[in-house]
Amino acid sequence: MRIAINRRELILISIGCGFICLGIICIITVPLLVMKVIHKLEPNTEAYKLWKDIPLPIYQKFYFFNVTNGADIERLGSKPVLVEMGPYVYRSKWTKTHLVYHDNGTVSYREKKTYHFVPQMSAGSDADRLQLEIIGEGERDGDEYLLV
Repeated sequence: MRIAINRRELILISIGCGFICLGIICIITVPLLVMKVIHKLEPNTEAYKLWKDIPLPIYQKFYFFNVTNGADIERLGSKPVLVEMGPYVYRSKWTKTHLVYHDNGTVSYREKKTYHFVPQMSAGSDADRLQLEIIGEGERDGDEYLLV
């Protein structure tokens, strides 16, 4: 008995076999490449410098909802009237400190993050005062939190 395979089926079988071969190659080579890159994270290498102190700017945007009728909420149980405030944009700098190299080839460290306000990219000032109602466990907390 002869099995008839048309041209389309032959192409699909060939592509499938190609993907299987590519998968086998990746299973073998990717771990080797990853280990090669990890070993390049030794002090005084370019990869290490980029990993330790990220040179790219990292911007973070924060939005808040200002409660404009805090007294009415507390006294009368009114619905809150909220005004969206922001974005407040901060440029963050991440550096790794307290690096400890272990015998098993791993590194432990502490990451220090510093934030600098970017007024040109922000909708408000870093001295804006906001009233935030903090709600937790079914009870209202009437404390005001000022962002200064």
